[in-house]
Amino acid sequence: SSVVYLFIIVIASLLFTLAQVGFQISLATGFTLGSCDTLEVILRQSGLILFTVPPVDIVRHLLPDVVVLIISSVSAGLALKVSFLHSVEPPPSTGLDSPNEATALTSATRPMTPQQEYYQFPKCFQWSVEFLIFIMFLFSGSVVPSLTSFFYYFCFLFLLFVWSFHWRVKLMSLVRFMRIVAMLYSSCHLVVLYLYQFQSFQLALPVEPMSDNDSLIARLLGLTPVIQTICTKPTQLLIWDDTPVTYFINPWALIGMFWILGSDFQLWLSTKVCVHITQE
Repeated sequence: SSVVYLFIIVIASLLFTLAQVGFQISLATGFTLGSCDTLEVILRQSGLILFTVPPVDIVRHLLPDVVVLIISSVSAGLALKVSFLHSVEPPPSTGLDSPNEATALTSATRPMTPQQEYYQFPKCFQWSVEFLIFIMFLFSGSVVPSLTSFFYYFCFLFLLFVWSFHWRVKLMSLVRFMRIVAMLYSSCHLVVLYLYQFQSFQLALPVEPMSDNDSLIARLLGLTPVIQTICTKPTQLLIWDDTPVTYFINPWALIGMFWILGSDFQLWLSTKVCVHITQE
């Protein structure tokens, strides 16, 4: 599955790079594109920008696609080689010439009643993860109060409620399900915040920091604009004036919480790996 994922990244980065090169060639051969046009806005938000700009902006826009293409190609090649070596690896030799002897040995040494042992992390490590999840839920729910961030604050209150019952076993399955939902919810929240930095989304639901010219829906949903786009200066990275510090902290808080919840879910899965103990 990782090989397929890497090849998808390779194909996507290759298509983006070829599209950028083809777009620049079409502009050089006479295709005109006016600034602030609808087509120009769509192409710019798709990553296709006219490179009649300083070299620094050209590198900033083109370098990520090239770097991703190179790294993903090398990683996909290495992953494909490793998977091929594992597929052709011969089975371990038992030192017996006769297949019947090998079968008899396998049957004789097969455990009659296999036991299962679950790996448990140290208690201090588990409580540290629990404490970080508490803090990240509280921080993410209060840094930019809104309807979307209320979910994180509700999760924080729910964990406190479960903690007051000394983490009863009947509630732990519900807590685990809530953390998985919060991990998926925070990833969707990050995608929405990223898309809101586009010019078209900010024009549809305007929110100007420290101003009354905004959309009530955008403020209720916690849409925080950080990047400002001016169609006459499409390649410049501009920041809204008088932007509150919490607008910059909010996405990093969500990224931190998503990473911690993902790590916690991975640790929980690792405790479910069974180790078969062969009876002697």
